Amino acid sequence: MKTSVKDSIKNVYLLEEVAYGRLSPKGIISFFWGATIFSLFLTIISFRALNVESIEPIWSLAAKVNIIVLGIQILITLLFSNQRLSYKLQKLQLILGVVTAFKFSIEFYLIFFLQSAYKNAPSFIFFVGAISFIGGILFLLLSVIRGAIRLKQGHFKKGGSGLYNFKESKPYVSIPIIFAFSIMGGLIGKASASFSDIGLLAILLITSIFLQFAVAMALPELILLAYCKFKYKSFNKIPKYIQGAS
Repeated sequence: MKTSVKDSIKNVYLLEEVAYGRLSPKGIISFFWGATIFSLFLTIISFRALNVESIEPIWSLAAKVNIIVLGIQILITLLFSNQRLSYKLQKLQLILGVVTAFKFSIEFYLIFFLQSAYKNAPSFIFFVGAISFIGGILFLLLSVIRGAIRLKQGHFKKGGSGLYNFKESKPYVSIPIIFAFSIMGGLIGKASASFSDIGLLAILLITSIFLQFAVAMALPELILLAYCKFKYKSFNKIPKYIQGAS
């Protein structure tokens, strides 16, 4: 027997609450601005790479591409700062929100790699950074799969535990901490004797790791919400004061 839309939407009750709460189109506007200001700050820091001849061309290119992407991000943020447009195009806004959140999660790595290049760091430091980055991507995929499974199991029904039941999820939540300190232990242990700037790079890398893993834990909720926006009309209601402004 097919599940009716009414019964099906009971399974996403908590997501529907979020859709009209902190992740409403109005709430995502605030997120866009926060992410854009963060990106602007990192981009200003990355300007150094454009003026240092000793840095390999690939990193200078990465800094230039980052400036272009930031310009696009600023345009998107300004465009969706219009509440009426945000509600009218809330599906597109949420998709762009997912992309922005993913960008937010990984862009601190650019500062780590640029600083490593500027300091002429040993190649293994770049290798450790790459491994950390890939590990974060795999953790994100795991988090998305886990979120989809919890949705199927009914954890987003009214009274459910949602994306995380922290009493039961302690081992899962501790993965980023264990991973970060394992990476740091190996990096500092190998580099401390031969590279004097390891302290700064270690701080940048651990910040990159925690940002990436923290967003990877939260991003599945945004992705599941985007799924619901396309599946259920009730997730796309437009407030009367917005309709009245049409």
